[in-house]
Amino acid sequence: MPLLLIIGLRTKIAAMIIAFTMVMAVTLVYSHQIFTLNEFGGWLIELNAFFFFGAIGLIFTGGGKYAVSNSNRWD
Repeated sequence: MPLLLIIGLRTKIAAMIIAFTMVMAVTLVYSHQIFTLNEFGGWLIELNAFFFFGAIGLIFTGGGKYAVSNSNRWD
């Protein structure tokens, strides 16, 4: 899936799969750590949230004008 995002092919579908994966990862593994901080004061699931919100942004914006295929609504 990350390769599809890099080249811009079916960007919105790949982003939906990544967002779903991050929701499931946080739900199944990190559910007890959602509101905790690490030893440096950062959010413990910050990396997972970064991938989730990045994927959500790509779902709404798409691949952009440099995508490999932009003839479809899923790009």
